[in-house]
Amino acid sequence: MTSGTNPCNIKVEIGNNNFKGVVSKMGRLTLKQMILNKCEEERGLAGRLAELSGYNSGSSLMKILKDEKKEFAKFYGLVKIVRYLFPYEEKMLLAEYAATLDPKKQTARLMLEYLNINHLNEAQDDLISKMANCSNLESKEYAKVYEIDRQYVKGELSFNDAVVNFSSLQLKYTETKLIADIMKSYCYLDEHEYNMIFKTLSPVENLFSEIKDEYLSSVLYFRYAILMVGHYVRKQQIIKVRDICWSLINQSNDEYFVSFAYLHLGNSYMVESYDKSYNFLMRGYELVKDKHGRIEFGLRNSINFVSNLWKKDTVILDIKSENVSDVHEVAFYYIQHDQFGMGEKTLDTLNFNSLTLNQKAFHKYYRGILNNSMKDFTDSIKYFKQSGDFFYRQLPIMKLKEMNLPDCVLEALAE
Repeated sequence: MTSGTNPCNIKVEIGNNNFKGVVSKMGRLTLKQMILNKCEEERGLAGRLAELSGYNSGSSLMKILKDEKKEFAKFYGLVKIVRYLFPYEEKMLLAEYAATLDPKKQTARLMLEYLNINHLNEAQDDLISKMANCSNLESKEYAKVYEIDRQYVKGELSFNDAVVNFSSLQLKYTETKLIADIMKSYCYLDEHEYNMIFKTLSPVENLFSEIKDEYLSSVLYFRYAILMVGHYVRKQQIIKVRDICWSLINQSNDEYFVSFAYLHLGNSYMVESYDKSYNFLMRGYELVKDKHGRIEFGLRNSINFVSNLWKKDTVILDIKSENVSDVHEVAFYYIQHDQFGMGEKTLDTLNFNSLTLNQKAFHKYYRGILNNSMKDFTDSIKYFKQSGDFFYRQLPIMKLKEMNLPDCVLEALAE
């Protein structure tokens, strides 16, 4: 985001209308004044927005809007209003509004989660800094949790250091305890440690009922559901996966969660149907293309994998990337298109010993196809089993079946 830009060419003709509104430090009307102007221009809008945002009446909402020093008590209501009135400017407007918040108050704490899931990193870093240095103990605790996540995402903390830091936090509040466990689970997700995700999150399901704020409760539950459904995919609980994904798609208005649901929905069809898998993955990818780092990366890799698996050319390869998943997909593409020398050369660029268990499983699967090697396929199965990934373990088993292994052996490998 570049400060000082005009949001989607909104015209604010203050001089021509002799209107003196409240102007932000960036030279534009404040968010409250923008909403207030809309309400004054359109009769009955205040009442509709009050109903949308959870206020008792249009007049009670107008009181909030007219008092620049008073923050919105209903944060989710504010998000809904901005999303309704300014759908294309939502994130930028709320990022700017974040800069005006009192770091000691609840709105700032809720805003941290909004900024985090929407990857509004500059605004998030600024708010974390303010909250870390304020006098409110609850705000300082929120800042500690989100700061570890930001340091990990920026590469300032390793996976191990991030997990240790999250685990060593002495947290007082239910909300921060839950957020820390969710953030730690994202670290495990990046390392493909699905068993650890389940182990970390299984005990926290009863905590959601203790969170009073509607926005934080719903967003954290969606985060939890998305992480757990990733675990269920690997455990081959496919019907459960699809039910949860469709529920998320139907309930959430947030592209972050909807795209994650499409990711897991597409993954659940990966072996069963190329068309269904690819179409669901592309729906998610189009929602977050050039917007969300982690989820966009995951969708792109799944699109590449399903395309390679079914020997299609619908790939979005990054041949310059040194990321293990990207390198694997480039190698898989070469192998599936009979460019075996390039496939082997690409795999050889990776240090096998430095890979995670799940990455080792895929690596051996690709080696097995490349070399028609029973040993590589059985090694792949072993690593998939150790990583807790029973869904993708079926791929090397299918290859061994093509090699006419006895059913009793295949059954033993599938246990």
